[in-house]
Amino acid sequence: MDTKNDIVDRAYSDDITHYTPLHDRVVVREIKPPSVTSGGLYLSAEATEKAVSVRGEVLAVGPGAHGPLGEWVPTKVKPGQIVVYGKYAGTDLEVGKDKIRVLRELDIYVVIEE
Repeated sequence: MDTKNDIVDRAYSDDITHYTPLHDRVVVREIKPPSVTSGGLYLSAEATEKAVSVRGEVLAVGPGAHGPLGEWVPTKVKPGQIVVYGKYAGTDLEVGKDKIRVLRELDIYVVIEE
């Protein structure tokens, strides 16, 4: 049986692999936009803040959820994929030095293919 200290250590772990999303939730690490354009222009932090969507790397996905008719719908995104999602979607968490976001699969707009 876990001691109280073991439970607290696990609850505040810096290891992202301990975070397993439930249902259709997706854990994403934000990818910061470049501060220099391909043409060599420097972008201010204010310019990048105005974006309405965010890109991120999928770290973990839940198994899926039941659809409106009760059928099982598995999660379509996979760990390692790059996705675009809404700026205000989901819930932000700090895990060690990483900032991650937990969001629903429906909050993902597109998957960027290689």
